[in-house]
Amino acid sequence: MRPRCERTLLLGLVIVVAGCQQPGPGLTQADEAAIGAVSEAHGRHSLAGELNGVVETFAEDAVYLPPNQPAVVGRSDIGSELAELPRVTGYNASVEEIDGQGDLAVMRGTYSLAFQSGSRLTDSGKYVYVMRRQSGGSWLIVWAIWNSDLPAQSLDLEPVAVQSERR
Repeated sequence: MRPRCERTLLLGLVIVVAGCQQPGPGLTQADEAAIGAVSEAHGRHSLAGELNGVVETFAEDAVYLPPNQPAVVGRSDIGSELAELPRVTGYNASVEEIDGQGDLAVMRGTYSLAFQSGSRLTDSGKYVYVMRRQSGGSWLIVWAIWNSDLPAQSLDLEPVAVQSERR
């Protein structure tokens, strides 16, 4: 094991070298259009009740990060999770920003949804998708996180004692 100051110096050098490297090429207009089309396909398939079409917008190893739930990993498990949701009867998503370099991109936007579940439910909020260019040139969602603008339900939680270790 290396002495602490030697590890710190090595870490500092790695950060300096990484910071001096030129960034990869930015996204082209074609990339941005293809990335936006993934969001459009996601919405179109959701509204049509086409679960397979929605799931195909995710990479095989994607991570779905819904609010108030554990992460869901993998296209198959994401499909199972989405199958549990009520039927989407209204969908509107707005892409606010797309940025990226090379084979990675980030898309940020807002959404509004309506669901049919006994009574009509609605939601609106924001989302972030991290997307990766696939070997064939298409773009797929690799991380999806979204959260509602609606007030959180009040939770009756017991305080938890947190202990931390010092090294």
